Amino acid sequence: MTQENQTVQLVFPEKLKFVVEVADTTLFDEPQYPTMASKAGILFIKIIKGHIFSDGNKRTAVATMSIFLNMNHYQLTFTQSELTEFAIQVAKTDNAQLDYQQIYTIIENHLAPLNK
Repeated sequence: MTQENQTVQLVFPEKLKFVVEVADTTLFDEPQYPTMASKAGILFIKIIKGHIFSDGNKRTAVATMSIFLNMNHYQLTFTQSELTEFAIQVAKTDNAQLDYQQIYTIIENHLAPLNK
């Protein structure tokens, strides 16, 4: 949590620009992130691991993933404590040990169509 009257700063604007664009990248005309879970997952990972903001990266990653999914007619089914623990585990895992596919699978297993 931020201290009262503390302003959260955008530390790496270039990383934020990358995060905004990364979910739609292609390689040889094939989407790098073809599923909704992989698109949401890469946003989640890159915000947490990129330390884009001076504080609140995990909270921002969770909110961004949730909003992105809602905009695409999906919702997360994690409990609040499960989602918090998931974000903490991603943050604590060394980049070299991070299993992106496992993260995408966990997200996929916690997706449901958004009820209108």
